Amino acid sequence: MYRAIAVSASLLFAAACAPVAGEGGSTSYSERQAQKLAAALEGMQPGETRRCIDKVRISRVEGVGGKLLFEQGRDRVYVADITGCPGASRDDLIVFETLNGSSYCEKDTVRTVSRSGGMLTGSCTLGAFTEYRRP
Repeated sequence: MYRAIAVSASLLFAAACAPVAGEGGSTSYSERQAQKLAAALEGMQPGETRRCIDKVRISRVEGVGGKLLFEQGRDRVYVADITGCPGASRDDLIVFETLNGSSYCEKDTVRTVSRSGGMLTGSCTLGAFTEYRRP
């Protein structure tokens, strides 16, 4: 009896984690993340690349795919590449370990922590920041 319950529970968990089919078929996780990134940067033009950005001016940080988006108001977003932090795209908490107290900089350490259990879910470093602006 216990074995049947354990198998049923594991099947239920696997079904809950399976990707949901969108209109016209299934959409992979990476396709959804690419669509989310495109929507976040829609109408914006890429600008210069920087090694550091001022923390005080950032109003929101969001993980999308292998990138972190640092929003500065409605008209400017900085995009930094990350690798090894899958939790950033899953809405885990993003914790920064910065060397410069007033700025986020390339090579700073980023850790992701589960919201429900507080467990470490990833660790990575920030890449350079590419500025995107509305014209």
